[in-house]
Amino acid sequence: MSGERVVPGWLGIEAFWTLGSGGWKADMDNNLLMLSVFTQGRVKSRGTSLPGGTQGDVYIIPSGDTDGNKVAIRDNSAWVKVTPVEGALMWVIDEDQFVTFDGTNWVDGVGASALADAPSDGTTYGRKDGAWTALASANSRSIAAKSANYTLVAGDVDVKINAGHASNDITITVPQNSVAAIPIGAWIPIENTNVQDVTIAAGTGATLVNGPLTLAEGEVAILWKNTTNGFTVSKLGGTGGGGGGVSSFFDLIEVDFVEADLAEGNFPVWDDTANKFVVGTAPTYDLDDLTDAAITSPLAKNVLQYNGSAWVNAMLQLSDLASDIDLTGQVNGNVLTRVSGVWKPQAPSAGTVTEVIMIAVSDETTALSTGVAKVTFRMPYAFTLTGVKSSLTGASSSGLVTVDINEAGSTILSTKLSIDASERTSATAATAAVISDTALGADAEITIDIDAAGTGAKGLKVYLIGHQ
Repeated sequence: MSGERVVPGWLGIEAFWTLGSGGWKADMDNNLLMLSVFTQGRVKSRGTSLPGGTQGDVYIIPSGDTDGNKVAIRDNSAWVKVTPVEGALMWVIDEDQFVTFDGTNWVDGVGASALADAPSDGTTYGRKDGAWTALASANSRSIAAKSANYTLVAGDVDVKINAGHASNDITITVPQNSVAAIPIGAWIPIENTNVQDVTIAAGTGATLVNGPLTLAEGEVAILWKNTTNGFTVSKLGGTGGGGGGVSSFFDLIEVDFVEADLAEGNFPVWDDTANKFVVGTAPTYDLDDLTDAAITSPLAKNVLQYNGSAWVNAMLQLSDLASDIDLTGQVNGNVLTRVSGVWKPQAPSAGTVTEVIMIAVSDETTALSTGVAKVTFRMPYAFTLTGVKSSLTGASSSGLVTVDINEAGSTILSTKLSIDASERTSATAATAAVISDTALGADAEITIDIDAAGTGAKGLKVYLIGHQ
């Protein structure tokens, strides 16, 4: 016998003997035995110690026995024991299930995850996070306590939210579908179980009918998802703190349907005959359907206005805006003026509107220097001067900044405009400017001189204050 080699796989099968060689019978018999056992892949039991056995029996030796977890094959009145490799799969006849060898033990199920049967105790189970979990009924939910701001997640459809904090208000945020894919038709009860307020509010991209809704201690609300990103919240009222209260909308005696009856777009609708809420679609109403509204020939920009007995449509008038407006005696061209706490129409007073003409005498960064006619400009119209002012961007570290203003080459100030050292406004000057010429003519040439520049002062502006 020559040329043979072990082929790929864990069964140790040999093949490829040199043509014409002999002595390969024993190896071929072992090949056929392994193929017969492991390609059929079934054993009688894995919990029974090896019996005397009959030809062809296959067992998994119990883990506590000698050679535990090996596959035992009854052949020619003897047990042939084979060590399995990780991933070996067998059907166990007396258990009616597959088992997988994980490298140490045989475990229930197919593959490493080994999916076991759910418990057979009459409870409905669902598969979640690699384990069987009892499903909550419509009237029985687990409790999730939240004592800080919280954004709902998809898993919250299975729970009741008990929210609240002893010293801080908190917010429960309702998310858009891309943040948490809460199914349409799902509902989540939320109760305030502590002292401070709990507010239910829509997050970015979500809408919340009746929201934001604030719950005081002991109050309960039902949050209902009715569109992809839309929710409705309704307060049911509280029954006291401590985690009690209504755990299910369907617990209410006035509700005559269960969650399974709902479809997208459904709403609870009151049935006067049955005196219960039944499944229905959201009703639509016009203003005319309301008993306290009387709408007659509505026009664009109409508003609803209460006339003492009903809401009527009307055009909004100035006199409707506030109780402190008296339009008696109004004529064209009037303006509203505040007189003794009441707005009244009056003719505008010409020439009394205060104006300010601001002139930049330097740039913002260069230190000032003295000189005449640093700025020259012409008055756009006749102007009555009532005040002058100057300011700096950067104050002088020592010495005054003194400014003179000239009309047609003659000063209009009997006391020059100045800014004290370390100050940036003439409003705080030790000596205030005095105006000697208040009438500036239309198109008059105005020049501004810097008589004293201080030290390091920058950004000089001059303001002419008065009226036309």
